[in-house]
Amino acid sequence: MFKSNDFADFSVELRDTVDWKPAVIRDLDFLSDASALGVEPVNGLVAIGTKEGKILVFGSRPTGKIVNVPRSTPCKFVQIASLVFRLLCVDEAGDLHVWDLGELGPPKRLTTYSVREPVQCLTISPNHSHAFLALQSGKIVAYDTLCLRKSPYEIPNVWNMVESYVKDSLPMSSPASSPFAIDIVVHPRDLNLLFIAYSGGVVLYDINDRKPVRHYVLLLPPGAPGGTGYSDKSILQPRCPPVSCMSVHASGHLFVIGYEDGCFAFWSTDDGERPLCVRTLDNADAGVPDAEKLDNLISNGDGTKEFSREPIFKLSWSCFGSMSDPWGKSCLTILGGQPGENANSVAVLAIDAFNFAAPTTSQGNHAVHPEIRASLVKALSNTEVQYYGTTGVPHDFLLIPRSTPQGGGAFDPVAMVVLYEIPDGSRTVQAFEFPPPLFSTSPPSAPAAASPSQSGNEMSSAADDLEETLEALRIDEEPANLPLPSSLWVGNLAINDGDIVKLEQDAYDPISHGGNSFQSRSFGRGGIAWVDYSGEHQASEVRWTSQQPHRLLVTHHRDRKIRFQDISPQLLLGSPKEPLKTAFPSPLEHLTIDVPKLLWETCIMSHKRPIRADSEEIQSVQMTSESVECVITMKSGHTIIYRFSERERRTREPSRSADELVSLVHVAAERNCFQPMLLVDNTWGAVTACELSNIGFLAIAYSSGALLVVNMRDYSIMLRHGTETKQPRQSFHLHLHKDDEASRIQSVRWFVCAMDGDPVRRLRLVASRWNGTTHIFTANQVSGKWTIDDAETKKAEGVDQPLPRGLYVFESGTGYGCLATTYNMRRGLGSAAPSTEASKEGAHCFWLSVGRKGCRCVVNFAGSRVAKVDWGRGRNVECVEVVSRKGGTALVAIMDTKEVQIYSIPALVPMHKFQLLKQPLSVICLDDTGDYVDWVFDDTRGMTVSRITMGTLFAMRRVFDEPVVDFASNRKQAGAVPPPIPLGPASLLGSFFNFKKSVSGDQVDALLAGPKRPLEGDAQTTTAAVNGQWQAQMQTRASAIAAQASQAGNEIYSNLAAALNERGESLGNLNDNLQSISDGASRMASSAKRIAAEQSAKAWFRFGRGTGE
Repeated sequence: MFKSNDFADFSVELRDTVDWKPAVIRDLDFLSDASALGVEPVNGLVAIGTKEGKILVFGSRPTGKIVNVPRSTPCKFVQIASLVFRLLCVDEAGDLHVWDLGELGPPKRLTTYSVREPVQCLTISPNHSHAFLALQSGKIVAYDTLCLRKSPYEIPNVWNMVESYVKDSLPMSSPASSPFAIDIVVHPRDLNLLFIAYSGGVVLYDINDRKPVRHYVLLLPPGAPGGTGYSDKSILQPRCPPVSCMSVHASGHLFVIGYEDGCFAFWSTDDGERPLCVRTLDNADAGVPDAEKLDNLISNGDGTKEFSREPIFKLSWSCFGSMSDPWGKSCLTILGGQPGENANSVAVLAIDAFNFAAPTTSQGNHAVHPEIRASLVKALSNTEVQYYGTTGVPHDFLLIPRSTPQGGGAFDPVAMVVLYEIPDGSRTVQAFEFPPPLFSTSPPSAPAAASPSQSGNEMSSAADDLEETLEALRIDEEPANLPLPSSLWVGNLAINDGDIVKLEQDAYDPISHGGNSFQSRSFGRGGIAWVDYSGEHQASEVRWTSQQPHRLLVTHHRDRKIRFQDISPQLLLGSPKEPLKTAFPSPLEHLTIDVPKLLWETCIMSHKRPIRADSEEIQSVQMTSESVECVITMKSGHTIIYRFSERERRTREPSRSADELVSLVHVAAERNCFQPMLLVDNTWGAVTACELSNIGFLAIAYSSGALLVVNMRDYSIMLRHGTETKQPRQSFHLHLHKDDEASRIQSVRWFVCAMDGDPVRRLRLVASRWNGTTHIFTANQVSGKWTIDDAETKKAEGVDQPLPRGLYVFESGTGYGCLATTYNMRRGLGSAAPSTEASKEGAHCFWLSVGRKGCRCVVNFAGSRVAKVDWGRGRNVECVEVVSRKGGTALVAIMDTKEVQIYSIPALVPMHKFQLLKQPLSVICLDDTGDYVDWVFDDTRGMTVSRITMGTLFAMRRVFDEPVVDFASNRKQAGAVPPPIPLGPASLLGSFFNFKKSVSGDQVDALLAGPKRPLEGDAQTTTAAVNGQWQAQMQTRASAIAAQASQAGNEIYSNLAAALNERGESLGNLNDNLQSISDGASRMASSAKRIAAEQSAKAWFRFGRGTGE
């Protein structure tokens, strides 16, 4: 018999349609298959293009923007022109697209230039406005990025000009050359000179004179191993390996060429006859025959053994210090050149400082003084190499300079972005610190020495000070990972699944403030962003947004790590004067949980049922809202618990635990992160349900039907239920017997409530099986120890096929939830008297059981049924949550069609229905405040998440507008072209360039663009035109910011007006709502008492952070 009419309606405040307003807050797309990389180091911007025709441009954390290539054509090259501040992209169709980064808001596409043939190379200079495009036909064209047109200047196939000279100088037929340029590099100290690489060799080209100055062809003498070693069948013949790439030293005197056989050669610009040295990563004399090795290999018959070495795909020569003196230590970053079986890394070769002494002999007819040459060869013979390992095959890399684009865009880099391909064929990127730690040119600074006046207590901590000093002096061998925007979480970083978690303020503050050191490691720094509040009623919305609860996204990834993102609405509060400090969502890198790293710990590896550290996958993750703990269930059946701590934890002796438990409190961990606490064994099979409460109690249900309850405060087992007749399973992937499936526990939750036969609020665990049979376990504290007596277990009948967390309990008098929170636990411990919240007919609580087919509400677990709802034939529920707002509660059910159905509590009367955006292959999750996350999966990416849609059911009085991005804020220009410097001591007369005086960027632009260049206004040069555009953009930007500042100045009056209007509306509707207010008065009073008691409880009650550390 239904009793719904006899009980209070807890959903009165949510019955009006205007109380609900679904809206999408933000869409986050994950960009897969990265294909092109670009950087603008002067202002700290990075661009990453993809095969999907999307380009991510980002600087400082809040400024990430995605621009779309027309027709979604895959990106081939991406660059950012510093001088004109424009984004360039060449797509696979041969079209050049240009976007303006100087205007407020999303980058605006200015034009598309159809080249009409494939582009092989795109090169720009920070000192002039022209881009060079090497075409498949062999010619090189110049495109004016300021005037947005192709300039009349063209460079023909220069290799054809020098080919006759090459033939005459070689003792063999000239090597076959590519019909097009494979690389173009602007001379770092003379804009008039271009290095143009063809497969046959490299040509130094004079733009003004339109002719080659010098060419460089590598000839390996007979017997020289080169890159293929002594396995090359033609080793006794002279060989010319094809060119694959090149890079120029910041001095302009030296450059390096990579070859397809895996070797690379260092050259002097002044000497086109022979290189300074030819080498590989492991052989500094690859260009010199070794008679002894050659004889031994041939005599032993090993000369024909095949040896595979990668071609040199890319080179980047980095110098440090000052452009006026680049002769100090440097390093060469090399993509390729490794044996085929070791291809998953990028190599960095250390190069010693060039120590030039004053020559004691004359230079004679040598292009480079012999003594200078010897000094160069000595420095270039270093064999110290460090590798940047990746989880896939690297295809490209990009060095991020600290601030200057000079030196070929590789001067003084602070980071490296590596583009690599994982086994499934998708491409992603990863960022590292640069240079490698072992190559650091300056030792780390030690802490300051203690003063003699220290007190005795301070002197007693000498051991700690010594340990801190040693830690400061320690150099990590592996380069640290640097954060990237979360939209690049693809490939191994792709999301498998996740959840939305609402956090209490006391829990949010420590975890949000602990990541400042990680934020400072971000290498993007350009631009600012803010949300425009100049619209109507925005002032009141800002005020209400600041009072919203904090929320996190908790996700587990392909690389078996747990990551966290802050999606608190407060992150969107900012202004032009106080711009946003972080992205939305904001990755919290310091909280990342590295599960694979933990699994290699000795205590886990030596356990009787160890986890496969190299392959075991994560099943699910749950995070508590108050105690800030994470419980991770593995597909093997193991469960790992982490707890956040602000204190560093050092290694100590492991402690003994129960059979199923492995204590992890001895494992060292950093401060302000999640620290491992406990591992629960998989004795009883795979995990079917798991629940960690905010007060330190853990319940785990297994596929065998067993239930394990753990007290997290002393790491003791409180209950083993259903384990007496069960045998541990050796495999968890077998099909369950029908009886086993029916008895499997599918849902467990912790509550503090009274019930029929026991009117006292106690800690209770509710566990529902697949067939609906539900067990209610009661925990009691005896002599300070918590126990559960299995004999006192009560049974009730819930719905069939319960949802994993589809259990809810409410107080019958107020409608408040009875989840096991700190506040509710304090109420239960504070008094052993019967609950005074019992309503009619002795109802202490309502139990709501939700399953796949429907839900029902009963009194006191085993009492009379209040209401029942069936979802309907053919309808599958995807997510269910009890949502609270304005003192009212309602049941929200979201179907797989994304239809949202709202029911009252406890009567389960349908109140509202509306439709959310339906996306294919998506799963939605909802929190108790009405915010939701829709996870969209991509079956072409291994069913990983390709998009996240964040939304809310209550889009009133909150700010969620897209931020306004200003990439040009505090924009800077690149410095002038560095002047020429000598090769060797300044006293050496022949050490300066033998070329003409370097030209300016304006002169190069005038030469390339011709006399009919259509500059705007009265501008005569590129510099004048750029300055004019810049001033116009600054005036527009200043006007926009001033308007918003004026709006902000009037905000106090807007707040007062909004408050008066709200009060007036409330008084006007007082008579209409009087009865509703009367019915809810008692609940409001109880709510006030509850909040006050909760705040008091949080000051001293810390169940979730108890002992064990």
